[in-house]
Amino acid sequence: DEGPERLMRAAVLHDIGKSGPAGEEGDFNRAVQKLFSQQIRSFSPYENGRAHTIAEFMASQDWPKPEVADDCLTLNNAGVDPETAPMIDFWRRHAQWTFEILKPETGSDIDSDVVTAAASHHLYEHRDPAALHPEAATELSLALKMAGALEIVDKYQACRVRWARDHEASIAWLEQILASQPDLPPVLAENFRAVTNVLRNAKDVIPS
Repeated sequence: DEGPERLMRAAVLHDIGKSGPAGEEGDFNRAVQKLFSQQIRSFSPYENGRAHTIAEFMASQDWPKPEVADDCLTLNNAGVDPETAPMIDFWRRHAQWTFEILKPETGSDIDSDVVTAAASHHLYEHRDPAALHPEAATELSLALKMAGALEIVDKYQACRVRWARDHEASIAWLEQILASQPDLPPVLAENFRAVTNVLRNAKDVIPS
């Protein structure tokens, strides 16, 4: 009820960091965009508790070897070792890049709450680029409420679209995420449950 149009703006902008870090685009940005947008084959970031590396992701995609070699060189030159860096950690860097891109654009249409919420959509994975410090929350600011809602919907959509799970399985996965974080501050846990319940009850209006 508190400004739904702001939440929609944050939803539209939250993944802008998948274009890479702020500033003039170069080879690193192009490598980042490829790693986010050119997935040919499905890929699990973990196997038996071990995080797969960027190099393993590249190998799974059957990209031309010269192309992969160029991308690996670009990443290494930027301080990212594809042979050791977990793919999941690299993917999650986009939250920081979202914040760096949007923060200078703060204004009347994209206010600080929108920027903070957009950049904070991986708070439950300990990505806090806007320094919301959710672990110490005793009450919910508007930015924290929006960020929490955005993250839960984002996870639900990933489950439905990326992993092709049905509504019930996606809701069950959200509940597992909450259960796996017993130390979550009560206000955040309650917000998580509330948003999950909205999704649960919206089965008939969410596209299948």
